[in-house]
Amino acid sequence: YMGVDYPLSRFENLEPSFKARYRYARTTFELFRDYPIFGVGVGNFQYAYPVYQAPQDQGILVEHAHNDWVQFLAEAGLVGFGIMLLGAGWIAFVLVRAYRRRQEPFAVSLGAVPFAVMAAIGLHSVYDFNLHMPANFLIFTAVLAIGFSALHLEREPMGALGGLPFRVLPIRGSGAAALVLGLGLVLWTGLWSVRHFVAEAHCNTVPNSTLNRDMDPPAKDIQTAMAWDPWNAGYPYRLALKFMLPNPEAAEAAAPGAQVLGASGIAPLFLQGTAEAIIPPLERSLALNPFEGERHLLLGWAYASLWDRPDYRERWLPAADLAMQRAALFTQDSEAGVHAEMGNFWVLRSKTLHPADPEHAAARASAAAHYSRALDLS
Repeated sequence: YMGVDYPLSRFENLEPSFKARYRYARTTFELFRDYPIFGVGVGNFQYAYPVYQAPQDQGILVEHAHNDWVQFLAEAGLVGFGIMLLGAGWIAFVLVRAYRRRQEPFAVSLGAVPFAVMAAIGLHSVYDFNLHMPANFLIFTAVLAIGFSALHLEREPMGALGGLPFRVLPIRGSGAAALVLGLGLVLWTGLWSVRHFVAEAHCNTVPNSTLNRDMDPPAKDIQTAMAWDPWNAGYPYRLALKFMLPNPEAAEAAAPGAQVLGASGIAPLFLQGTAEAIIPPLERSLALNPFEGERHLLLGWAYASLWDRPDYRERWLPAADLAMQRAALFTQDSEAGVHAEMGNFWVLRSKTLHPADPEHAAARASAAAHYSRALDLS
């Protein structure tokens, strides 16, 4: 389908690719050294890593360390990594114990497969992120299950295979508690899997090439998705976007604060209706996932649009400053447009301060830094 050119080009790029992957792993280990006990949280690598990114990788969005071992160490820390090693060691111990007692060729042959696949995936994970791919993980689990079954099956006189060990658990006392706990866990995970699926059917927050869903659903569908799965930060963010106007020409329908911003010549992202409709979903989204720089940026602009509030300088303007500082902290280095918007904000902010105020110079310096970064990334 793709010919031989692409595979051959991959071989030609091996040396620089290995150097880059080694660099990702080294800088990821620096992330681990700053959070050694519990890590930065499983799944948070892409948000925490940009601070540690090597200079030659600036402008590149690195979502994986290309080394699952080091990435998991940075995400889960020594505690999580130790639990993972205990689990893997227990599986290996069970397999070795079962393998040593078998003599039959069928069991000996297929029983060696789990060791091979564990060694292969473990070695490959030193320079790639295999186990982040669901298909790889599912195939890995299936091969382990086949090998495990082969080590426990016994050939019976009629040629059938059986003999998998089982344990009788009386439905009394501790057995009943274990049964209720197990069934409850199955029902709970199944319920939330179904709820998330229904929510995604109303408003998908991940790429979907099979269900052919509307990529820009109406606000009603987004609110329905939020009701089905209130723990997904993507749904309130999508709802907030429904209140954003696409261009400055629509400023006539914007909130009074946004019109003032537009009149200043800064031309921020304009807000439709009132900021009250935009701020709550953005705050909810960031409460669930505080690592998205662009969302902090939009929230900062929403706070800054409340010019007509009597407590604007005491409450909303400091809140906008804090949101922009968080946006700078969590913005990926590949997002030139976000840096430009932050520069716009700090230019506007400097106009609210007296030139003799030290914060005036600090605001202008922040604007210059973000504009410079945006130019470097453009």
